[in-house]
Amino acid sequence: MTIELNCQECDAAFELEFGDLMEGEPLVCPECGQRAPATVTEELANALDDLLARVSDLRSRFHLALTVESDDLPSPYDEEPTDEEEDDEDDDESFDDDEEEEEEYEDD
Repeated sequence: MTIELNCQECDAAFELEFGDLMEGEPLVCPECGQRAPATVTEELANALDDLLARVSDLRSRFHLALTVESDDLPSPYDEEPTDEEEDDEDDDESFDDDEEEEEEYEDD
């Protein structure tokens, strides 16, 4: 299963394989390097895993097709993040950078 993405920073279109997401691959734009916070990527992978489990449960009785457009989300998910939420995401990114630096030191 392939997930299609468009970077909000540079408008590049790219794809991510579901399996790669489940294995913890970071969500990074191949053009400009824009990164999703690791916690958000992990939560997305977990939510997709749960969704696919429920779809599998229904498969013997129903065919299911699902399209999700991030610009057309139902309420309450359609609200833009507040400045405070965006700051929290920035904190996640800097925390991830700190973890990477610590891992580098541990490898030495």
